[in-house]
Amino acid sequence: MKKMYVPFRERYGKRPWPDRAKLAFAMYIAVEEWTVENLMKRNRSPRATPRPLPGVEPDLAILTTIEYGFRVGVWRLLDIMDRCNLKVSILASSLAAERHPDLFRELVNRKFEIIGHGYDQAVWMAELSEAEQREAVQKSVRIFQEVTGTRPVGWGSPGTRQHENILSLLLEEGFSYHMGFHDDEIPYFIEVDGQKMVEIPYRIGDSGELNDYMIWGVEDYRIPSGAILYMKEFFASKYEEASKTPQLVTLGCHPYVSGRADHAKVIEEFLKYVQSFKDVWIAGRFGDVAGWWKENGEKF
Repeated sequence: MKKMYVPFRERYGKRPWPDRAKLAFAMYIAVEEWTVENLMKRNRSPRATPRPLPGVEPDLAILTTIEYGFRVGVWRLLDIMDRCNLKVSILASSLAAERHPDLFRELVNRKFEIIGHGYDQAVWMAELSEAEQREAVQKSVRIFQEVTGTRPVGWGSPGTRQHENILSLLLEEGFSYHMGFHDDEIPYFIEVDGQKMVEIPYRIGDSGELNDYMIWGVEDYRIPSGAILYMKEFFASKYEEASKTPQLVTLGCHPYVSGRADHAKVIEEFLKYVQSFKDVWIAGRFGDVAGWWKENGEKF
């Protein structure tokens, strides 16, 4: 694996985005499902859900919180996307496509981009053997094709926890970009087995990116004004830095978190705030960022 990134000091004054935009913005909505067995066995209850009770299986407090996202939250977020005239990525476990096929067909028909995200959100790719990883990737591709008639070209592993051989497996299946390494703040190329793919760095473990898990977690911004202030200040810091080096701002949302009315209000206000900047490229979909970098990144 050879990483072909631009040295930091060579980035000064560069504007690699379309129309020499100051920075780029992309967003995903994570549409995920967990099997009860792995959720409990691996202690993988999602963030921003009630803490699991030892010995309680299934824990309906957790399961019904996730269900809220499909029953209410995702539709509220899609309404916001309509009002903002924005098409974004759907970071999706293929188990979710199995359980909610009509939703996924609608997402594809509305030109949202599906990013492969494993099969079961409770199973991290880094824990699997190479054969098991290959099976998970192939299974995901097959399910998305069967449900939607399309297949993803981008991949982000559950929890951004992946083994380095995931890139070779993705290339075998025709993927063109990966998101989830924590080593940069703009895309770069990776050469694997004589082939090249785009990496879009992304991390969720801290405040390195905007993510509703970090905003409305265990210790969250209970008052919407506090959340929007944090998000705007985060964006402002990136915008200021973009005067010196290129920047990519990303936002990740989960329907059972951001889809609640008070949280959704914050998301919509923030998106309209970002759209008010005329020198920001609103890519929307991660695939659009990867596609631009594939065609233009070497010039940078």
